[in-house]
Parts: sequence; C-alpha cells; structure tokens
Amino acid sequence: MRLGLDIHGVIDTNPDYFSKLIRKLRNIGHSVHIITGTPNYEIAYKFDQWGISYDDYFSIAEWCEKYSPTHFFNDKGQVCDIDDVWNNAKAQYCVYAGIDIHVDDSTIYQKTFENISTRFVLFDGVNKLNLILEEIIK
Repeated sequence: MRLGLDIHGVIDTNPDYFSKLIRKLRNIGHSVHIITGTPNYEIAYKFDQWGISYDDYFSIAEWCEKYSPTHFFNDKGQVCDIDDVWNNAKAQYCVYAGIDIHVDDSTIYQKTFENISTRFVLFDGVNKLNLILEEIIK
C-alpha cells in the first residue's frame, strides 16, 4: 500500500502517533508519502525532531514554483497559485505516484479526489484512521 499523509492538521496533531504508525507501515513493506503545501526545506527539521522518515515528499509550493506558469508570490514571499492549480495538485500527485490512500484534514482537497482511484480519508482524529488502516493492512 502507498499512503499519503498531510502535515498541517494531520501529522502535526500527534507526531508521536504518526512516527510509530509510519515506522510500522514501512517496516512491513508499505510506502509513505508526505503530501503537503509546505516546501520541504521549511519543515524538514520537524521530521528529524519527530523521528519520522518517509519514502517521498511532495510539496504543492515547490511543484507550482517549478512547473506552473500561473504561480506567484504573496506578500510574505510564499509561493501561491490559482485555486484550480493549487487545489488539484495533491490529487494529481496521488495519481502520478500510485497512492492508494491519502489522509488530509481539508475538504477543499477532498473534492479533487472524487474521480480518481486514490481513497481520500478526511482526518478527524487517530481513532477513525486506525480503523481504516487496520481494515486495509490485515
């Protein structure tokens, strides 16, 4: 299984839980992809602090800056893009990378997963996520 996880509102809500979960999944042969808006260079130190390793990292901001002709910088110097491009980037990455399940806390992204094979799980706490993952990795 290939699992996608968002950072803000998901991993950062309980880094200890996600560190253990990711380690367990990777140890039994599954891959974990961090799929988020944040550039890796802005948050990589957190993964070291949390003891989290992963197989791949996808940043909407980094992707937009490199590939999207419509990207721009806001007044804080952060990469942004038009809503259609930004909001669809996670789903497009999931198709490209063959992600089976993506866990995110934003319903904005949920809508973009409606016509693809990746299962979108709206994160509302670890109990629901545990039930879903137990069902899948039995």
